[in-house]
Amino acid sequence: MQPDSCPIFTLNDELLQLIAAQLELEDLCNLGRVSSYLNTVINNADNVWKELYIQSFGSPPSSASSSRREQFRDRAAEDSRKRKVLRQAHIMRVRSRVHILERDVRSCQQQIHTEQCRVNTFVAEKQQIEQARQVGAALQCWQPEIVKNHHEALFAQTPITDMWRARELDMGIKDHKLALKGLLRSLQVQSAQLGKQRMRLQALLGE
Repeated sequence: MQPDSCPIFTLNDELLQLIAAQLELEDLCNLGRVSSYLNTVINNADNVWKELYIQSFGSPPSSASSSRREQFRDRAAEDSRKRKVLRQAHIMRVRSRVHILERDVRSCQQQIHTEQCRVNTFVAEKQQIEQARQVGAALQCWQPEIVKNHHEALFAQTPITDMWRARELDMGIKDHKLALKGLLRSLQVQSAQLGKQRMRLQALLGE
């Protein structure tokens, strides 16, 4: 099709500029790519770029000597640079949050391990006391009287000491289990927060 036979080429530059002013920026750029004639008209249409400037940035361009197209291009480039800076700052904040949560999770896991070891130690000691008590009770059943009297005199205070120690161990086990329960709740919350922040960071890096 020859240019003079295409209806669009029968329009004057003013009408083409008016049509271009109604288009979205992306459509306008695409239109300029497919036709060198339209590209020339669009590039020289200050009123089109002024309208696009107002639509995009909310205020009219300055009265500088440069063309409206150049002002639009410079402002768009500056805004793009600012958006990149803000995006990088946002990524840094999220990444910092991820590192803090990772540190908190590791610390909580270490505390859980410590508390669990204490519980296990106290339980083992209490079991030893209970086993010793059972062995002592069994020995009482078959020891000769003279040996029994000797042992009773030698270890008269041992049952009392073991009884108090068993009570201390019970209290310690209860306290450490309570602390362990709180730490496990904290770990659950921190792990959930860490998972969300990691997903957020991944989404930002994927943009």
